[in-house]
Amino acid sequence: MRRVALWFSLIVAVVWIGVGPRPADNSAPEGSDYQTATLQRLSTIPSSLVKGALLMGVAETDITPSIGHPLAGYGGRQPKASNAIDQPVFARALTLSVAGRQVTILTADILLINEEMAEAIYRRSGLQRDQLYLTASHTHSGPGGWGASLLEELIIGEFDADYFDHLATQLTETIQRSQQDLRPTELAVVQVNMAASQRNRLDAAEPTNDHMTALLFRDLGSDFETWPRVVFTIFGAHPTILGLKTNKISGDYPAHLTSHLKSRLRAEMVLFASGSVGDAKAVKPEGDTAFERAAKYGRGLAQRLVMQLPLAKYQQTVTLGSLHLLVDMPSIRFPISEGWTLGPLVSALFGDDQSSLQALRIGPLLLFGFPGDYSGHLAMSLFNAIQQRNQQSLLLATTSFNGHFDGYFVSHRWFESVDRTETRGMNFFGPWGGEYLNSLAVEMADQLVTH
Repeated sequence: MRRVALWFSLIVAVVWIGVGPRPADNSAPEGSDYQTATLQRLSTIPSSLVKGALLMGVAETDITPSIGHPLAGYGGRQPKASNAIDQPVFARALTLSVAGRQVTILTADILLINEEMAEAIYRRSGLQRDQLYLTASHTHSGPGGWGASLLEELIIGEFDADYFDHLATQLTETIQRSQQDLRPTELAVVQVNMAASQRNRLDAAEPTNDHMTALLFRDLGSDFETWPRVVFTIFGAHPTILGLKTNKISGDYPAHLTSHLKSRLRAEMVLFASGSVGDAKAVKPEGDTAFERAAKYGRGLAQRLVMQLPLAKYQQTVTLGSLHLLVDMPSIRFPISEGWTLGPLVSALFGDDQSSLQALRIGPLLLFGFPGDYSGHLAMSLFNAIQQRNQQSLLLATTSFNGHFDGYFVSHRWFESVDRTETRGMNFFGPWGGEYLNSLAVEMADQLVTH
């Protein structure tokens, strides 16, 4: 009995050490080993800025799975299998080239591109990390089955290795086709205030980042009144107008935004990327069904954007640059309260202590790609910091889901004051994770503003 009691005590002790709650380290990143290592890494990256005539190519692939394939986006959706197709879903790639420097932006009508998928795409395409900018529309009614971790399977359905390979092939081929037909292009960037179209989903009393950013491309030498041939839009409202009770495959409101813009402008292609979605949700319009509301919302955004396009100022000489930064993070954790976290065996299920940041300079725009649900209040803080530090009148935008998924990113003030799943349970790097990434983005901006 004593031997059994001893073994039982040892097992309990091991489980407690690996799983049991313990005080969380909520210290700020300043002066930490992980910050120092990351800043040193950034200092060794050479400048990638070039300036000259712009070439552009695009490609699109229908990635709609068969009916019955699981949907990704809601852990509580049961069953997860799709039962119809509301809209086809697509992968789209935009390749830009200036003076021999080339970068491709890939977006898709899926929840996100995870790290395993990103690695497969890099490997198959042969592209370096700074040659490919990853994002997604973040629809919660797109195809799942591409994630093998416990957390991913809870949210996106049972992992299907054959489907993972198929989707990775589709995404890679989309990138490659966009690189094969580069044409001389003019660029304009517009930002439209979509006030009253979204609200803060974590604290209704707080503001949201309401700007929609649109990159406009038209053939070199086009007439003054020529509509853009390609449009790349970025907006932050969470694409969850279609709720967890919906089992139709759909791109949610971004699909209606892109299809309406394409029809209205007679464009070759319209791309969409999720912006600072961490704290924003759509203000749903009236409609008899969720599908009607999603369609109406997407069309409304498109119409407001179209009204501003005649004001766009195109440029034929464009600055292009790209950065990819491997980021050492604080210890990953699964917080159970403001000051407590579960042990390392549990936290390890949610990733590791490294992540990444992406940054692009495209003409007058600085674009930053974050590794998870990045929040609008952080975006507004980032914009202010960059504008105060750099006197150039550059436009700024952010996207989420850059090939890593590291949960939600909020400010330390929100972590301390808002007790929600998004701010605590899905905040894997503690109260300062979002502001730490912002501080790195400010440093990255310095390398992209010299022209």
